[in-house]
Amino acid sequence: MRISVEDWGREADCGVVAVVDGVDAGACWMRVVPPGTGPAAVDAVSPQLGIALEPDYQHKGHGKPLLREALACAARAGHARVALTVHPENPARFLYQSCGFEQVDVRHGYLLMVARVG
Repeated sequence: MRISVEDWGREADCGVVAVVDGVDAGACWMRVVPPGTGPAAVDAVSPQLGIALEPDYQHKGHGKPLLREALACAARAGHARVALTVHPENPARFLYQSCGFEQVDVRHGYLLMVARVG
């Protein structure tokens, strides 16, 4: 995770925060990293996505709008696609699929998924 959040605020960084009843409930962030760096590296221009919701806000419908807004942010930033990895037993993979992510590979036991945006 360090590669995607350390020194946050670089020119190409993109992210959104889910605020529920005035409380930061989660966040979704993306960063382009050097090719071959990070688990979701697909090329030199596609950002890798991370997403997290506080436990009290999980499984309550907050993830999908958070992820959709993050993908819209990526499109506004000019990205053509976004990549992530997820453990095959993580039920979040269904959320990712519902937002347009498709499995393209398996890396070290994790599903590599890519969504086209824009």
